[in-house]
Formats: sequence, C-alpha cells, structure tokens
Amino acid sequence: MTTERLAEGLWKLRRLGRWAPARRMAYALIESVYRHGRTYPIPFGPLRGLRWRYERGQQFWMPLGLYEQETTRWLLSALAEGSTFYDVGANVGYFSLLGALRVGEGGSVVAFEPVPELRQSVETQVRINGFGSRVDVRSEALADRSGTTQFVVEAQGANSHLGEVVIEHASSKPLRRIDVEVRTLDDVVAEGRRPPPDVVKVDVEGGEVLLLQGARRLLREVRPKLLVSTHGECLREQCLALLHDADYRVEPLAGFEHELVGTPR
Repeated sequence: MTTERLAEGLWKLRRLGRWAPARRMAYALIESVYRHGRTYPIPFGPLRGLRWRYERGQQFWMPLGLYEQETTRWLLSALAEGSTFYDVGANVGYFSLLGALRVGEGGSVVAFEPVPELRQSVETQVRINGFGSRVDVRSEALADRSGTTQFVVEAQGANSHLGEVVIEHASSKPLRRIDVEVRTLDDVVAEGRRPPPDVVKVDVEGGEVLLLQGARRLLREVRPKLLVSTHGECLREQCLALLHDADYRVEPLAGFEHELVGTPR
C-alpha cells in the first residue's frame, strides 16, 4: 500500500469520531505517541518531512499530516509558486505551513489569529520549519470595521470567536474575553505590507459574513479565489448572497460541504 492510500484510509476513519468512546480512544492513543511540547516529523501527506510541535488539545490529525484532506487538496490546487495566501483564522498554523510550502520562497502567507496562545503556536510552527521570511503572523481579528472589539476565547481554542457572534455549530465553553484589534480585510490589503491575496481561506467561527462585508473592495477589484467555512444554514445563505453579489461562482467543497469555494467569474 502506498503512503498516499494509507493516509486516505486513515482520514476516512474520522467518521468514527462521532462515537464518543472511539474519540476518547483516539486521543488516548495519540497522547501515548505525541508528548505535549515536543516536536516531531510529519509522517504523511504534502507536509511530510516538515516538523510539527505538538500541544495538548490539538486535533491529532495535524501531527500526522492528515488534517482536513479536502481543504488541503483544494489549497494545493488553488495556490502556486509565488502566490500570496491569506489564512484567516489560522488556529495553530496547519494551513499556514501548507501555504508556505506551496508558494515557495517567491510567495507569501499572511496568517491572522487573534487568540494569543494559538498565534504563538502558528509562530512556532513557522519558525521551526524555517518559513519566517515568507509568513507574516498577525494578531488582528477581521470583520466589517476597524477599531477594537472583544473576542471570546473558548475552551476548545478553534471555536473562539468575535464577541458579537453566537456560535451554534459547537458547544460554547468560554474561558475569557479579551480585547483585540479588529480590521477590515480591505484596510489590511490597502496598507501594502504584503501583496494582495491570490487565495483567501476563511474560518472564523461564525464571523464570515462580517469579514466578507469588510472585503467588498477586495472582492470587486482583486478578486481572489476563496474558501469560506459556513457553520449553519443561515450563515451559509448570507455568505452565498454576498459572494453572488460580488459576481463569484460558488459551490460546496466536495466532501466537506460546509466550506464554500468562491471563484471569480
């Protein structure tokens, strides 16, 4: 069996995670192999051979190099040598690493992560793989305005969100609220620290509509390819309406239908 087929087979097992005992067994297994705070080579997938610092609470697919293969395949097809990739809602940096590897030395990645602990993880993954010159890790949240706002840090860090957003797709167990700088994507692009994006991946736990509302000029003038997570039917319909208004063709990502692929017409 090839490494690729083995990786695909392992990823298909994720469906067992809907069964709580299987999920607990999987986490116990990964904790027996991966130790908190230690760095390991990634054994599978396009990130194979890169290094990953494992921290307790991360999805165990990440150190294996098997995380969200549908998203991974789309990003690899959308990005090219020299591209600029905006990873909005970078979490612990898995897709920022993938982007940095794909765009090469001539490209750039801008990773947005407002939660300090998660942002530190992104910075660590970037540094230990030698991608510091091509990845800009930023602390702002992105929405429909620029200023400051409250941000809710959840016990499951990936579910953290803007204070004005009520998450419905996951259980909410807030740990604390923090003040963060909030920007529009249009303002970030206009400041010119990095080139305008060719590809934007958005996963901001219910804040996707606000982000798109703050990116109207980008959608109209730059017209990047988009991958937008939608958590819930109402949010999905609102995102579809905004993207259609911007003259984007929109379709669900095959195999991961809560993500919308936006392609400029």
